[in-house]
Amino acid sequence: MKKKLIQKAIDNLFLHEIWMGNSNINVFKQYIPGYENGSLNIQFKDSLRNASVFDLDDHDSYKSLVIFHYECSFRGLPGDISNEDLCNEEYLEGKVIVEVNATFNAAYHLKNKADEEELKAFSENNVAYNIWPYWREYATSVAQRLKLPRFIVPLYKIQDKTSQILKNQTEKTN
Repeated sequence: MKKKLIQKAIDNLFLHEIWMGNSNINVFKQYIPGYENGSLNIQFKDSLRNASVFDLDDHDSYKSLVIFHYECSFRGLPGDISNEDLCNEEYLEGKVIVEVNATFNAAYHLKNKADEEELKAFSENNVAYNIWPYWREYATSVAQRLKLPRFIVPLYKIQDKTSQILKNQTEKTN
């Protein structure tokens, strides 16, 4: 059932453009580039914030424009924190060294009207896939400018996200 909804949406939606909506970078005072000798734990998080639909009355080929707003972030934590403590937000409070957040907007032309279920299925499976290369480039560029130890933002993997569209990954850098 879900695959049919996704395919129907794919046939109906055409990527128009992707742009950054906003960005926020916080470097906390305990971090001095070049003088941090330990490794960093890098955590990634992404989620769909919302979507907006705009009718295009004056356009011949398309009925609407759908804009999905997708949030991506990473944060750097001291490398000596245990895996168990990395999952404890209360413990991590005050330990974040750097945090980078960005919202990307992906606009799609909609050929025919789509119901909410189609758009939801599409957003859970395709929007992040289209935005991810922009996020990877931005995160890598910002990390380099902040002189963080080198890390690679993982490739995006399409997953079944029926109950949750957040994922949290941790990577240690040297």
